[in-house]
Amino acid sequence: MTRRARCERVRHASSLARTARRGALAVLLLAAWAPCAAAEPLELVDMNGGRHDADALIAAGHPVVLIFWNTWCRSCKGEAPKISRAVDEYGETLQFFGVISGPNRVIDDEKVRRVAREWGYAHPQIRDRDLALAKRFRIFGTPVVIVLGDGGRELYRGFRLPDDWGPFVPTPAAQPDREAS
Repeated sequence: MTRRARCERVRHASSLARTARRGALAVLLLAAWAPCAAAEPLELVDMNGGRHDADALIAAGHPVVLIFWNTWCRSCKGEAPKISRAVDEYGETLQFFGVISGPNRVIDDEKVRRVAREWGYAHPQIRDRDLALAKRFRIFGTPVVIVLGDGGRELYRGFRLPDDWGPFVPTPAAQPDREAS
């Protein structure tokens, strides 16, 4: 085998090794981002002290919508009217929660309450002081909208509201806590 052929063979083997490493890295990343099968219960406490068992809401046929936002976020402010309309239109079947992540030294609760009122937010607001929700849902910026369905599975994740809420709105037959009249 000529020297040139050996060099070409080494380059090809090196390229295959790089591709295999990338593939292994992709598998590891996908495994790390996959939802945890035995996730902890999702229990939320709003800024007024109200307790919300998101798992029970989902089991009762009410998908949960988590809207991660912050008072200083211009994109969040831009989405606010759409969020208020969605809560008005779908609030009977979908359970909306605003989530404001950050420790007390960074987030002023009174400002959160004031801005929520100004932006027309009537849905419960959750203060994620220890960033547990931000970590659990891998939030690295705002706004982020997550719709959770059966078993806490993510049905939607985006930086804006979904264009069509229809796929997330349960049909009356899918809501076991409501009886047909």
